[in-house]
Amino acid sequence: MALLAVGLVACAGPQSTFPFDDYLSMRTHFGELYQNGSLQEAAELMEAALPRFPDHLEANAFNLAIVYSQLGEPENGMKVLKFAHDRGVWFNIYGFRSPLFNPYRALNEFDAVVARNDSLRLVAQSTSAPDLKVVLPDGYSADREYPLFLALHGGGGNMEDFSMAWKSDLLTEEYIVAYVQSSLMVSMTGYSWSEDFAISRQEVADAYHEIVDDYAINSDEVVVGGFSAGGTAALEVVLGNNFPIAGFVALCPVQPEGLSAETVAVIRDRGVRGTILTTEMDPNVESQREMVELLKETQFPHEFVVTPNVGHWIPDNLGELIDRAIMHIRVKRGEEGLSPRINPSAQ
Repeated sequence: MALLAVGLVACAGPQSTFPFDDYLSMRTHFGELYQNGSLQEAAELMEAALPRFPDHLEANAFNLAIVYSQLGEPENGMKVLKFAHDRGVWFNIYGFRSPLFNPYRALNEFDAVVARNDSLRLVAQSTSAPDLKVVLPDGYSADREYPLFLALHGGGGNMEDFSMAWKSDLLTEEYIVAYVQSSLMVSMTGYSWSEDFAISRQEVADAYHEIVDDYAINSDEVVVGGFSAGGTAALEVVLGNNFPIAGFVALCPVQPEGLSAETVAVIRDRGVRGTILTTEMDPNVESQREMVELLKETQFPHEFVVTPNVGHWIPDNLGELIDRAIMHIRVKRGEEGLSPRINPSAQ
């Protein structure tokens, strides 16, 4: 795992006053120090900055622990982790699995730190609930029915950050877009669908029914999509068939366990169409190619787009890719461009 947000704190060397008033400036400066390999200076800067930005303690403490790991000072990193835990802050459940934490595994206290982290997570999970952010199209009118796009964040993400990335012209102009947030916490600000897909399918279905209760939705034009674990969850939702879905847009997904020639044939016969998007350096690209071969063998109407020179991340032209995928789904009814329909209940 790389630095959590690449950046943290900054204060160059021993100083009587802290030189940064805002977090962004500090984070940018730290990023430069880290990239330049100035780890000792970066550690000193982070130590000075740690209490100054309590709202960013999760990222700052985690990043400082990584720096101490690379300096060969895991004992100091343990103090930082405990400092955060004492203030109710816990860390991404996948973070401690990183090779960057290998120096910590030789310390007797590390297992206790990991256990305490999980205990804090379970307390937070006990009150966690799914969430929903609905964005209406330009010129929205309650007198019309609109197509719906259910957008699912990646693993460790959240709906606010994802709503800034998962955008396109067609979504902005024509769709009600519902950014759904899982209840399954993997960090203090991050959620994942892949911890329990049964729960995830139900939460997306619940979100759909909540939306159709509040807005006039064209049930023939419901699309579900997402990135990484969200892309996998989108495929899981399609296979689950809990509400009408016209198609899916899955970016960098892992192949669902339930995907087979038989299950693909079922969704094909329901009239579903879909697009698998991935990137050339995605670690799952070969598995995604196998999934696409399965779609071909079952004559499932699909598109497969590989963006070159990108890893497991969101391509710069995502908006164009989403719009292309939407147009592919719309071919189902021979409609190259849909406009919102009159809402019968509003007449």
